[in-house]
Amino acid sequence: MIVDPPIGKLLERVDCRYTLAVEASKRAREIIGGAKPLIETKETKPLAIAIEEISRGLVMYSRSAENDAEKLPDEHALVIDSEAAPEEQPSDEDETAE
Repeated sequence: MIVDPPIGKLLERVDCRYTLAVEASKRAREIIGGAKPLIETKETKPLAIAIEEISRGLVMYSRSAENDAEKLPDEHALVIDSEAAPEEQPSDEDETAE
């Protein structure tokens, strides 16, 4: 659980909790991958460092409405396709019954 910085302070930097989680995890992965922290800290955990960077306003994000609109149908199409795929494939029972 995040105690310091308070979650309310972090939410002032983003538009919702989901965005906070995504941006913190992206930044933590960058740190794990070898990126240098933007702050000097005694913290050793990449996620804690990322959260502190967000809190200080050093990590920003941008979202364009055009990109969100393009991604939404594709994500839904994948879900629909993956659910429909098992019904399209014939089962072994169908082949032996013929």
